[in-house]
Amino acid sequence: MQVQGLIPDTYKPFAEPIFAAFANPGPVTYETDVAEVVWRAANDTTDRLHFAAGADAVALANAKLH
Repeated sequence: MQVQGLIPDTYKPFAEPIFAAFANPGPVTYETDVAEVVWRAANDTTDRLHFAAGADAVALANAKLH
């Protein structure tokens, strides 16, 4: 779907960065990432409570550490 011409000029400064971000998504989580982490968590013998599933979750967890 084309959005050119649908965004009023007043909203373009707000909308353009959002559409640019949609065009270049960052890291994401796939169902296989979740399945793998669930398996690892179910078989983990440590006291670990948190398991990040997927590249975006790992990036977020790392950002919180810094």
